[in-house]
Amino acid sequence: MLPIITEGIQGRRVSIFSRADGSEHPMRGIEITNSTELQLLPGPISVYDAAAYAGDAQIGHVAPGDKRLLAYAVDLDVNTITKDESRQDVRQIKIVSGMLEQKNLSVNKITYQFTNKNAKHDRTIVVEHPKMANFELKDAKPAEVTQNLYRFEVATPASKSSELTVTQEMVYSQRIEITSYDMPTMMAFQTQGKLSPAVVAAFKEAQQKQARINEVNEQIARIEREKAEITADQTRVRENMKAIDKSTALYGDYIKQFSEQEARMKSLTAEGKTTRETLAKLQNEYSAWLAALNVE
Repeated sequence: MLPIITEGIQGRRVSIFSRADGSEHPMRGIEITNSTELQLLPGPISVYDAAAYAGDAQIGHVAPGDKRLLAYAVDLDVNTITKDESRQDVRQIKIVSGMLEQKNLSVNKITYQFTNKNAKHDRTIVVEHPKMANFELKDAKPAEVTQNLYRFEVATPASKSSELTVTQEMVYSQRIEITSYDMPTMMAFQTQGKLSPAVVAAFKEAQQKQARINEVNEQIARIEREKAEITADQTRVRENMKAIDKSTALYGDYIKQFSEQEARMKSLTAEGKTTRETLAKLQNEYSAWLAALNVE
């Protein structure tokens, strides 16, 4: 009841390299094409090379006309070195609704270097390179594309080396707070042609408005610090007053000090209220100004 195929099928020798395997060597493999009119069923396969046992492989379902890569042993004659050169570049900056809208270029570049130590046999190396979501492939042309992989073929002659560089790029936008950068950085971006003088001018104005808000915040913090110091001093004096006679000059000095501190606390409370009102006004004006700010 077992299906037996007695006719030959097409195949070619390859070496298969996948960085995900974590090995510096590719795998010896075969690319088979089901050139029969029958279905090849899943199961184990024993591989023989020139009548000698070479290794085992596992095959899935293969319909007529379909291709499959079978890896059966480590190819110790080929060494592999991989090198990463990924980077992020800012392409353009503009202001949209008070936010810096930054267009970025993300580049993922991997170079594969293969050395064939076999002096007699050339190698065709199939490189399985992962596809990155939302990235566009540059330069290198794949021999095959699957849902998750690019497959590249690299010819590596006997006793020679070869190289493959795969570059994937993605352009994306992000929005960040308008004060996320400092002025020297913005000026550098302008020099590089990544933003306009109008964006720099708007950025500078935003910095000035934010600086004014920061000053008022610092005033409020100073008021609160002084009030806390007065409160702490009054607590200390109260404890001291418990231990002295009310008829002494020192007690009278403490009473005078309390009176002066209470007057200062009243003044600070009034100042704090006015300063907070100023802060709220500045923040509201700044928020409205930012919401309407659009500069290219």
